[in-house]
Amino acid sequence: MLKLLVAGKPNNAALAVSLFLTMVTMVLWGVYMSGLTKTSGPMYNVYHGSAEIEHVNVTKILPISAPILQFLGGALLSKKLPEEKIFDSLKNMAQTEALAPMLQLLTNTTDSVGTLRELAAANSVKEKPIPPLEGILDLMKESRNSSAVVAGLSDVVKGGEMAKEANPNAKATDELFALTRIADKDTPKAAHALNVLAGIDMETRVKLGGIVSMLQYATNKTIFAESLDSFLNQNLSIDAAREVFKAYNTTLGTKTKATEVAGKIDEVANGLPEESRAAARALGNLLGQVLSPSGALGIFNKDSELLASSVAKPAAGALKDIMQSTSNETGAAEYIKDRAGQSNPAAETQVRGLDLILQNSDNPKQTYLKIMPLASVSEEAQKALPGLMGLLSYSTDQVKSMSSVVDLLKFGEKRPEILNPVLDVLYASVTVKELIPSQQIIDLTPTILSNFHVAARYRLGIFSLCRIYLNGTQKFCNNPHVVQNFDYRGILYDDLMNSDLAPYIKTLRVGPYDLYLEGKLLEKQPMYVPSIKAHLAFDIMGLISGLLLLLTLLATILGAFSLTVHSWVNRLLVIAFAGCCLLSATIIQIITAVVKWGAKIDNYGVVYHQGVAQVTLAWVAFVIAAIVVLIVWGTYFIGGRAQGVVNMEEGRASTSDEDFDKEKISRPHPARQDI
Repeated sequence: MLKLLVAGKPNNAALAVSLFLTMVTMVLWGVYMSGLTKTSGPMYNVYHGSAEIEHVNVTKILPISAPILQFLGGALLSKKLPEEKIFDSLKNMAQTEALAPMLQLLTNTTDSVGTLRELAAANSVKEKPIPPLEGILDLMKESRNSSAVVAGLSDVVKGGEMAKEANPNAKATDELFALTRIADKDTPKAAHALNVLAGIDMETRVKLGGIVSMLQYATNKTIFAESLDSFLNQNLSIDAAREVFKAYNTTLGTKTKATEVAGKIDEVANGLPEESRAAARALGNLLGQVLSPSGALGIFNKDSELLASSVAKPAAGALKDIMQSTSNETGAAEYIKDRAGQSNPAAETQVRGLDLILQNSDNPKQTYLKIMPLASVSEEAQKALPGLMGLLSYSTDQVKSMSSVVDLLKFGEKRPEILNPVLDVLYASVTVKELIPSQQIIDLTPTILSNFHVAARYRLGIFSLCRIYLNGTQKFCNNPHVVQNFDYRGILYDDLMNSDLAPYIKTLRVGPYDLYLEGKLLEKQPMYVPSIKAHLAFDIMGLISGLLLLLTLLATILGAFSLTVHSWVNRLLVIAFAGCCLLSATIIQIITAVVKWGAKIDNYGVVYHQGVAQVTLAWVAFVIAAIVVLIVWGTYFIGGRAQGVVNMEEGRASTSDEDFDKEKISRPHPARQDI
């Protein structure tokens, strides 16, 4: 080991070669460090690594984009429209107020395919029902339960469609107008009563037919219904009720007229137990309104078990509410008879929906007034309602979705040249009826990135970062600065904000931390900047040691230093120079390996490649530096042996100039052996 430390006078030719190779290494090192500081030429191809995102899994990184990609992917896969038209229409819309409502509809949904289908259906009609929809929006805002409003409206619309299917000449609004005519005092109250009656099974309705017939022919139908309700709410047992019927039969006989009943009520009531008297008075008031009191008592006797059933009270209450809600008792009684006597699914569905809306309103009468404009729109406009109701059924925020629908329809009337092309894309998209698999979306990503001018590759250098389009053209490079950070989330977000997708990102209120990039790559990211700083530090130390080595080698060749000085300085500098080259190249290899490993494990579709030119320059520079080490150390060692400076027999190594002079004096002159 000591042999390597001693040195003799070096060979100047060897030092000159070392000087030249050091200069070559410095040039390579300069190119290596200057990668990406120029946006063209050889320097542009020297970089640490390249991250390719052309097949990035967008739905994994940004889940909110899934319905939008379903919409866009469906249009692209359908092949119904040219690619250019699809993207141009979306870019044009992005500059208008239509973007926000469209994105709201696409992203706030539980079924993206269903939402697209219903939106397309709603927009396919020529006449849009904007005023009624604004009324519906007000209903939803004022309701205690907007979902109930949507469900109720869906039933109203569905019932109208059922009516038209049953009778092509019928109108979807016939039932609403009929209800309005017979319940002019309090339509919400009547609607709820009708819904109660509709809930009674058909067999029971038939059994109630006798009571309904009595109502139809009653002198004062409201008093009849109120009295029936009062009688049933006395909660008499069947036996007690029959005793009341028997008492009236005994007192009235078969020929007593209705007008004579009033004078006999107290007589009957007082002859009954205390708990039955209120019921007797209620029944007396009822009998005073019918055509034949004895006939009515016969019906009650026959139906006494029915009157004690669980449906009797709700039915009687419903009859009372309907009669209290009308100023046309005869029309109301006819309406009840029609609904009770036969099943009418269309009417029952509409009434059920109407009741659901009104029951969830703090002001049912005002709510009903807002619903009625639906009945005044044209049949063409009504065709849009089923699709809109279907769309709202998929929404996660129905009030916002309805507001978005109204805003889109208004925009379409004002700027059809912008919205219609987007609707064409929508119609093309819904031809793909199934949910597009994730892999197909990934396969379409290069096309989407390219058309929205999002970079597909990122070249990372020491001082700069360059963004490159899919076709290989440069988007732009960052201004060089001390150390280029590898904040992958920030890099991707900045690029999105500098693309045609920026309006979409802003409208969706997506920030950098909304990009889901959790995983190994992000875990190791804090190591990146310190590693690059260390890498840069070794680069700079390598340059400094290389420059000093150049100067000392040149000075040694010119004889400016003594052997004692330059033998140690040159050898230490060349070791430092080569060591920095090795450490710099090794660090960048480790960084590359970690990034590639993290990208692969996370499976976001990001592919990282090492910069071939830079790694080649780094390792070639190290190899040349290593050769310079061998030459410099070798020439000093060989010089020492050739001049006899290394003398292991004497147990010492002389390297001073004085020793060299003594060596020369002690040797005989080759031409004079006798001296």
